[in-house]
Amino acid sequence: MAGYLFIIVPIVLLIIVVLYPFAMSIYYSSTFFNGFSEPAFIGFKNYINLFSSEKFFTSIKNNFIIATTIPFFVLIPMILAVILFQNKGYLLKTSRMLIMLPYAISMTITGIIFKALLIYNGPLSIILKSIGLDFLVTDWINNRYTAIPLIIVIAFWKDFGLYTVIYLAGLSNINQDVLDAAKIDGANWFQEFRCIIIPQLNAIMVFITALVLIADFRGMFDYVYNITSGGPGIASFTIEYLLYEEGFHFLKMGYACAIGVFIFIIIFIFTYFQIRVMSRKD
Repeated sequence: MAGYLFIIVPIVLLIIVVLYPFAMSIYYSSTFFNGFSEPAFIGFKNYINLFSSEKFFTSIKNNFIIATTIPFFVLIPMILAVILFQNKGYLLKTSRMLIMLPYAISMTITGIIFKALLIYNGPLSIILKSIGLDFLVTDWINNRYTAIPLIIVIAFWKDFGLYTVIYLAGLSNINQDVLDAAKIDGANWFQEFRCIIIPQLNAIMVFITALVLIADFRGMFDYVYNITSGGPGIASFTIEYLLYEEGFHFLKMGYACAIGVFIFIIIFIFTYFQIRVMSRKD
């Protein structure tokens, strides 16, 4: 009985904070609801409108474009972590602090800083002009071809330090005797990396891939909101920014809940299969 009493509080909190809002979101997604009036049941109309919306298809396309960069978010921090791990000492201690600095900055402040740097005729444009690269000067933020790549680069800059430190924690658990034996047998750096380090970091790679995938579908809002505001036009809309606009600009709360349910389904499916594939034992 004591054991049940200890777990009853977190179970109640889980129901109140997670399960109940999730169930209500599913219910509201089948209603016409503006956040104030009584919800009116309309069945699957919100979902039908969702899949006939140009904004929705543009948003989901941008999210999938961002998701294609997952290998860079997973592999580059791992390579950096291995280099730092193999060069221990003052460099490792100092670099851990430095690479975590971007992650310590809030997303809002990050967006404001980069927006100030990248506006037309801003600091970046001035630097490019001063070194004779005038042909590269463009309105980075309001260019439909550079807006999404810009968001990807900024997101990577902010988060790569966290992923690197997670890899460093995993590398500290690798059996050093195995690496020493590989060196005695004549293995080079790449062979050690491919045959020893990567297999032993597999669980961490799965974890980071899941983190990045979730962030790609529900963590881009701050960058879009603070840097491009979805522009130019709807060129840099993402699915979570669309949810915000429909729910809080147009007060289509039922429609916004339908978008939220869709985001959950996408993340659940991709994460499930990602973990199943990457956790497979050979």
